[in-house]
Amino acid sequence: MVVDIILTVLLVLAIVILLIIVALYVVPFTFTLIAERAACTNLVVALAYWGIFGAKVYLLSDGPRAVDIRLARYTITRKRLEETPEEKEEKERKKREKPERELGVKDYLNAFTELWPHLREMLKAFLRSFTIAKISGNVVLGLPDPTATGTLYGYVTAFRYAIWPVSTVDFSMIPVFNRVVFEGRMLVEVRIERPLTIMIPAVVALTKKPVRDQLRLLAGR
Repeated sequence: MVVDIILTVLLVLAIVILLIIVALYVVPFTFTLIAERAACTNLVVALAYWGIFGAKVYLLSDGPRAVDIRLARYTITRKRLEETPEEKEEKERKKREKPERELGVKDYLNAFTELWPHLREMLKAFLRSFTIAKISGNVVLGLPDPTATGTLYGYVTAFRYAIWPVSTVDFSMIPVFNRVVFEGRMLVEVRIERPLTIMIPAVVALTKKPVRDQLRLLAGR
């Protein structure tokens, strides 16, 4: 009876792991960056999704900064990125108790020599999987010199029509000749197909002790 239960549990775990591996190969990773500027307010929003799991980061120039953990587009939990005074004090206390060793040029060179072969493989896999899904923007621009504004608008318009067949890029500019202004919105969305192909070189690298030692050194541990 006990043996049957253990075998059933192992079988279920094996199926779950297999499904996760298949999902990592099939389901793409999507990253979207949105930047907005209006008057004196700057807003940057970054969204990262893998299937129904995602995270959303808010960076507001004059407001709160937070990260949302999301499930199927719904926010599950939110964490503010600003440190509280108590957290800052605790961090300073730990630094005083255990000062971090300053790294020299030789340390960085040794780390680069050890990590570069693995980083190169990860970079190759990343470039094979990386695609630009969409780039769009709308800018309201007025320079101190109206002539310069008109000239720049002409360049932007010419560029827009030059790349017109490219459906992934959509950029426009609204010129303003009677005042200085810079407002607008920019969106960049990229996709990483087959994330598993990038994770495999990373996992292989982490199985090697010299790589782990160099990472601990760079992390100050």
